[in-house]
Amino acid sequence: MKKIVIILFAVFILAGCSNTLTDIQTTDSAERTNSLTDIRTTDSMEKINDSIDNRLIIDLVTYLNYDSGDIGAHVLSIDLLNSTLDLSKDAFFKVSGEIGWQDSIYPLYVSTKSLVLPNTHLLLSTKVEFSASTENELYFEDYVLVYDYEQSKAEFNKGGQVIATVTLSLDGVRFIPQAFFYDDEGKLAVLCITDGYTFDERNPVSLIFAIKNDVLQLETINNLSSVFDDLELSKINMPTCTQLETNIYGNAQSKTFLWNEGANAVVINPYSGAVKIILDVDRIEKDMPSLDTYREYYGFFSGFNYQSGVYIAQFPNYNNLEGTISVFYSNTGEFLGSVICEENNISLLDKNNNGTGHIDNIKLRPLLFIPQGSL
Repeated sequence: MKKIVIILFAVFILAGCSNTLTDIQTTDSAERTNSLTDIRTTDSMEKINDSIDNRLIIDLVTYLNYDSGDIGAHVLSIDLLNSTLDLSKDAFFKVSGEIGWQDSIYPLYVSTKSLVLPNTHLLLSTKVEFSASTENELYFEDYVLVYDYEQSKAEFNKGGQVIATVTLSLDGVRFIPQAFFYDDEGKLAVLCITDGYTFDERNPVSLIFAIKNDVLQLETINNLSSVFDDLELSKINMPTCTQLETNIYGNAQSKTFLWNEGANAVVINPYSGAVKIILDVDRIEKDMPSLDTYREYYGFFSGFNYQSGVYIAQFPNYNNLEGTISVFYSNTGEFLGSVICEENNISLLDKNNNGTGHIDNIKLRPLLFIPQGSL
């Protein structure tokens, strides 16, 4: 496999972009909406459709407390068309019960190809390749992005082999990557934050690289700094991936970045620069009127992602001190239902908030995690 080297400065000249970051054109597509009916992130975004066997499966991860004291992460499969729940018999991964804090079992990334945990010293077993998260590393499927802050360079690795090296800086301003994905056309999308000491100096930027004449070149850049004022978003919760937690994921299915801003679930289209709020507290209250959403802090959502044409958002069970709720929305705006995970049971509710499926009499750590696609 060829190793590709890209110098960002040269590509800016080829693409006809400005030589100063502040002059980079922004899009006028930032938009707030309480309905998903007008969401169109890309022409290729999947529509919900019935599979051959008339199922629509969403996979989540939840945690069982074993009698031995150890903890197992099991796949919870939800069939939204047939209103059924299935909890895998075998654990996707197991950790020792000696683990002392929640984030140690809460992964940063889960897919059919990789598992990334904040630390792995108490990991007992796993079905896929695993690694401990390290500073300046990002993950997508079996790709790893390694960022060198001092050199302002990002290496893209697959299977331990460096397949591309990108210099991410312009006029002395570093672009620090927070998430990335490869799409079905072989294009590389990277969501970055400009380096700076203050919030005013740090802003999101999306980059699209495409292979032309066997060379990976910068095709599109979008400065997304206006979204904080246009959509009244919090800069404190801007897209961030650290060694311990992340609020931004790249998703090749939807060809978007999915950002949990805290009080809003946000979709970023790196191709056009369009940024949309597609879920907020008002929408959740409308679709789940019995839910108590009172809280003494800004944040509401604890997770946000996308699978099989469905947006999945998650938040604590504000009606109960213990528990997690995941809600499901089609990309055409339909509320599809929710799952409530509590200490001893898991319940599936339809779009009318009627219970349609249950798993009872199990010992749970009432947490849910949204993996990158079906497991």
